[in-house]
This record gives sequence, C-alpha cells and structure tokens, in this order.
Amino acid sequence: MPFDFLESAGAQFFFHKNFPQLQLPCRKTMSSQGLDDIYEMVRLKVVADLCGIKVLCAMFDGWSDSHGFPYIGLRIGYITSKWEYQVVTLSCKMLQDHSAVNISKHVHKEIDGFVDGGVKSIRLFTTHDAAVNMVKASQLLQSEGFVHCLAHALHLLLVTDGLNKCADIQALLDRCSNIV
Repeated sequence: MPFDFLESAGAQFFFHKNFPQLQLPCRKTMSSQGLDDIYEMVRLKVVADLCGIKVLCAMFDGWSDSHGFPYIGLRIGYITSKWEYQVVTLSCKMLQDHSAVNISKHVHKEIDGFVDGGVKSIRLFTTHDAAVNMVKASQLLQSEGFVHCLAHALHLLLVTDGLNKCADIQALLDRCSNIV
C-alpha cells in the first residue's frame, strides 16, 4: 500500500484504536528521511565489497530523454572476496552533454566515491554501445579494453540490420502501429 493510505480516515481510526502508542509515518517519510538512510546503507555495503578490489568493469550508457536532456547510467561489475559476481548501479544522472570528456569525468568521479584509491588503483575495463564518444571516454579513463554491450549489439542486429531492412516486416509493423 502507498504511504498516503495511512493518512486516510479509516487507517487513522484503525491504528489509533488498536495501536494508540504507534506514531504513523506520513507519505513523505521515505522521501525525506528513509530514502537517504537506505541509500547510505547500500552505498556502505558496496564500498565494503569493493575494498581491495583489483579489477572492475564499468558499464555505462548515455541517452537523451524526449526533451533533449542528456543522461548517463553507470553500473559496475566485480568479483567479491567470496568469489561472487556482482553488478550494481552506481548512478543515473543528467550530464551537461555526452562528450567523451564529460562522460569520463563522470565515471571517474562516481567510481572514486566507491573504490578506495579510486580508478587509479584498479584495472578498469568498460562496456558500452561503442559510439565514438563512448570509445573516447574509455580511452580517457585508461580502460584496458572495452566490450561492446551485447544487448545493444543484438538491438542493432535485429532492428537496424534486420527488421528495418525487410519491407514486409516494416509494412506489418506500420499496420500494427496504425491499429494501436
């Protein structure tokens, strides 16, 4: 149930009658207090996992929303001290633009906030869509190598090189689009 359920008259009556000592949270509780606490707990776990890490794969993707605002998402993949593979999202933020310099600065800054000694203390590998600015960002980050994102490669194969080049499929998709 959403938190604003607790602000309804029925919920107020129920809790006041059955649990009079209980202080009910309001709908703003998570956004003003709890969310920061949860973020900090998760951040500290990731920092602990990354303690002593030697190899890291940074996976980043840039896109613009329908209003033209540029965003970048950053995930990292690593092996924990217990030999477990983990992937965590470090950030999803708006950038000034998707230049290679801005992307590399952003990735560097975000990783430095989680890894002891920062990017300079680890072997860094990157995964992205292989756009020119992403490749240049990997070079600026001194990545030891990058891997083309499999999901993006499949999308290009199926949509750009497949569906968009088949007139029959394109006509069918257009008809479906018109129906919807």
